[in-house]
Amino acid sequence: MTIRSCQKILAYLSVSLLLAACSTSAVNTPETIAKTIAQAIINSDKTSFEKYIINQDVAIQMFQQLIVSAKKDELYKQRLPKLEKELTTLKTNSNATLARVRSRVIASFETINKHAKRDGVDLSKGTFGKVIDIRSNKYLDRIKYDIYFTINTDGTAYTIKLNNVVTVSDKLYLLNAMIWKGKNEKLITKSK
Repeated sequence: MTIRSCQKILAYLSVSLLLAACSTSAVNTPETIAKTIAQAIINSDKTSFEKYIINQDVAIQMFQQLIVSAKKDELYKQRLPKLEKELTTLKTNSNATLARVRSRVIASFETINKHAKRDGVDLSKGTFGKVIDIRSNKYLDRIKYDIYFTINTDGTAYTIKLNNVVTVSDKLYLLNAMIWKGKNEKLITKSK
């Protein structure tokens, strides 16, 4: 696959809200996934974090549902050949692009901790703060979220962005790397 093909897959994935369950726990609201991932970061539990990342079965289901939605919408029918081609690729290959997507999201777990340490923050002493912003984009009949939440430590709120969170079957999953936004001057918490 070329880099352009990889970018196309990422573009389709990032506008979708149709990821199948790869975990047994129900994560059906932006607040719930933010809290769950914050706990994984605080506890350095990479295994729990990985349950909320796209995999091949999830991507196949997502493309199948995108195709069904596109067939019903005149505006998106032109995208059907590309969606069908990507679905075929996912079904016939282990798909190196998908592996890179997963790898990038998994790597962001370590990157968040690295940036926190650089800023002098010990996330292991933190607590989940709150969701401070949810931004959504609609594509076909699906919604993609960017979720901003805080982890509080030493009386200060630090913001993390969950970039491109999508759903299917009432469960939300990460599609792109998390982003460390750092100290949130507007949200200074009370010291305990």
